[in-house]
Amino acid sequence: MPCLSPKGHIIYTVTFGKRFTVGRATLLWEISQGRYRLSNVTEALGLASLFGDEIAQYSEGRVNASGLIPEKLRTVRDGEATDENARLDWKQMILHMDHDGGQQHPLLPGTQDLSTFAFQLGCFPEAVLRQSFTMPIVTGKKYKSYRLKPQKTVTLELPIGRLHTLHLKARDTSSTTEVWLSPEKHWLPVKIRFTNKKGYVFEQAAKELVTES
Repeated sequence: MPCLSPKGHIIYTVTFGKRFTVGRATLLWEISQGRYRLSNVTEALGLASLFGDEIAQYSEGRVNASGLIPEKLRTVRDGEATDENARLDWKQMILHMDHDGGQQHPLLPGTQDLSTFAFQLGCFPEAVLRQSFTMPIVTGKKYKSYRLKPQKTVTLELPIGRLHTLHLKARDTSSTTEVWLSPEKHWLPVKIRFTNKKGYVFEQAAKELVTES
């Protein structure tokens, strides 16, 4: 059986810097007949909406007892198609990327995309999550392996309640991504933080989480 529920959604409040709310992110997924579809839409709110940039990523692929096996990633900005797309050919083990005129890379086993990786973390045994491990991730613009390291187990006060979480951190030369998984919420990502190369911090905190069997 897949490790994810057949259907669900998470709505996050997006903040910038010291709790300045700038948007909302909505993750929706559906699993049927061994396949999944996942959408990840971030919308700017308030004054931030003046700058546009509604960003939507759509991922689809197969799913099994070990988790998600992405096959296609598509990115749309403000309703317009972009070249931040990827196709994962698991038969030929080739990753095709549209970015920069088209790129091809050897496809590494266990590769996830920017929308699936946080969900895939929840499919791993807890013993794996509590030690350092590597995950190849395609973002639409780049493809590289990230070293994820477990941090402290922490209790968070979130809009959806007080939750115990496992904190993981992935860092590369220019940015850091952190994920907080909640065992009380089926190991789903209830908080995500991204720090870019300029030191700007964007954080997503779950304010609604619904799963359906």
